Amino acid sequence: MFDKILEFLGSKDSKKDKSMSSLDKSEFKVKEDFEDSLTIEQIYTKEEFDNDQIEEIERGFKNGLTIEQVQVYAKKEFYYGQMKQIRLGFENGLTLEQVQIYAKEEFSNYEMREIRLGFQNGLTLEQVKFYAEKEFNSNQMRQIREDFESGLGLDKMLYYAQYPDVQKEQIKSWFKSGLTIEQITPLIKANFETGKWEK
Repeated sequence: MFDKILEFLGSKDSKKDKSMSSLDKSEFKVKEDFEDSLTIEQIYTKEEFDNDQIEEIERGFKNGLTIEQVQVYAKKEFYYGQMKQIRLGFENGLTLEQVQIYAKEEFSNYEMREIRLGFQNGLTLEQVKFYAEKEFNSNQMRQIREDFESGLGLDKMLYYAQYPDVQKEQIKSWFKSGLTIEQITPLIKANFETGKWEK
């Protein structure tokens, strides 16, 4: 099996990842049923991958991913940073359903990272789906993810989202200190009335 992979990669000298030849056969872990399923040649032949993409595919196999898991990201349309985020999701125990939320060409590798981290950090499918939208950039996704992780509910996030960043941060800190929307509303009003905040 290992020799077959090296032979195939050797036929693509311009694409060959030199580190592959230094791998010990015992380190390259592929499930027994791999040969009964899709072959490594089938993964490579219909697609043209660059060296970084090939390295991500090989790293998945080396780290014990199944052929089905590698197939999720062994696609020409994913650049290596996206492939890496998908691979890391599987390596960190995410399910296929979770990975499929972000294994989409439309997400950058930074956006994929925020979605992956949400699942890894225990957010629910509903919470992650809320920010796994193309309308959010990776920084916005990170903010929402961190807010969910700190225990802020969607109602509180929607409440402070209507304010500019400086005010938003103050309102978030009030929520994190345990205040309710009913308790914060008069504080906001007072800050506007006293001129501390501009409308």
